Amino acid sequence: MDLIKTCTATQQLHLVDKNLSKGASGSDQVDSPRVPLDNSSNDMLYKDFRMLGEKMGFDKDVTRNLKQKNNPTDELLQMWSVKPEATVQNLIALLKDNELQRMDVAKILEDWVERKGST
Repeated sequence: MDLIKTCTATQQLHLVDKNLSKGASGSDQVDSPRVPLDNSSNDMLYKDFRMLGEKMGFDKDVTRNLKQKNNPTDELLQMWSVKPEATVQNLIALLKDNELQRMDVAKILEDWVERKGST
């Protein structure tokens, strides 16, 4: 657990960037397609850096502005890394949140933590 507590979001980012680098489309592979909130709504819910940013406590305007960056996920994790709650364990919990449900990214981080703990 000490490893989890001492690892910053910036260190996590390097893992995510390494394993989920930009795809052929030029967008972050961490980002997922839009998913409708419900069948009757035209509003769309994004299960990507925007929702993660909101779960991290950032304002919607802040997360919306990240879209203009080359790597919005990197920028988000850099901003979050200065907060005292920025640990791998907390990032995994946010990724597993009922709304976000980014189990794919959470699994990569869990595997990384397990490998680091065994070295």
